[in-house]
Amino acid sequence: LRAARRDIITGEHTALSDSLEFLHGGYHPHCYWWEIANTVRKLTTVGFATLILPGTMMQLVVVLFIVLAFQMQLLVVKPYRTFEAALLALFEQMSLLVFLVLCIIAKAEELALQLPEQMAGGVYEKFFYDTDAIASVMVYHLLFTVAAAALLSLREAAPEFERVWVEGLAFDKGAAEA
Repeated sequence: LRAARRDIITGEHTALSDSLEFLHGGYHPHCYWWEIANTVRKLTTVGFATLILPGTMMQLVVVLFIVLAFQMQLLVVKPYRTFEAALLALFEQMSLLVFLVLCIIAKAEELALQLPEQMAGGVYEKFFYDTDAIASVMVYHLLFTVAAAALLSLREAAPEFERVWVEGLAFDKGAAEA
């Protein structure tokens, strides 16, 4: 991508820039690097984060801040060419944030349960959350995100479906007349 950056930014079609279009085609030319940034985010939140204080609340908080930083970058840079792709990326980021917050809540309850009774006093009551409600929120949020992604995908594909439909009708009409 770095070798083809000038051609990508200027919109010049070369063998290299065209062969790399699957990496930069969905982004504005000046954001040709966004796919690499997105991959770094994924590696950081999934791979690197497993090394930071595994199993602790701090691990979840660090990942939450990484996701927040990437979401801020997404909102400032606005790399996507289409509104639908940008909205889908925003839904993805919001889903990650909601999921991480719910994981932090579940972790707080788990840690409160581990306190010895004599030390706990009223601590458990302060950190208790209905795990069924948390699981329900997670599931409903996931279903909402999948439904929104499906609707956005259909909206983006609608012009192509319409073109194919009209061409099919024209072909059927031509075949019937012949």
